[in-house]
Amino acid sequence: MLKTKKSRVIDALLEGNYIEAMKLAKNFHIELTKDEQTIVKRAYEMTWNPSFYEQLGYNKDEEFEKAVLILKKVYKVG
Repeated sequence: MLKTKKSRVIDALLEGNYIEAMKLAKNFHIELTKDEQTIVKRAYEMTWNPSFYEQLGYNKDEEFEKAVLILKKVYKVG
């Protein structure tokens, strides 16, 4: 059976693979509000380019934690 992106996000969250969950969900327009989408996208991008966002005043750990909490809430995981 072919897995949907949503089910792959849930699987990644359950496995603790938060970066993969963010990668898959960062462009979702239906389940996430615009603000939630921005936070998830920023947290994902910060894993690859933290210094740019730190110059803008964002804390990598705080943004990562916010994104994980959003995804867990939206997909009812954990």
